[in-house]
Amino acid sequence: MSGLKIAQLAVSCQATAYTSEDGVLTEAMLDTCVRDFIRQHQQKMHLLKSDGLGPRTSTPQPESSGRPQLMEPGCGPLPPLPFRSLHI
Repeated sequence: MSGLKIAQLAVSCQATAYTSEDGVLTEAMLDTCVRDFIRQHQQKMHLLKSDGLGPRTSTPQPESSGRPQLMEPGCGPLPPLPFRSLHI
């Protein structure tokens, strides 16, 4: 899932919580939101495949760290971005 899709999922979960009786997002509500997003994504991929379009894919360039390289036009690869994990 792309970052945009994850953000849309978060907004969907937030809207679900706001519309609940007590304003609390339960585990069951979260599961429902995730299942709906998975179903929508599968439906979209099925429709794209049936139209012969297929999903957009990019071929990452091999790199020693295993991550795709960030390229700026005319400047070569950029240094990798620092990774910070979120502790929730």
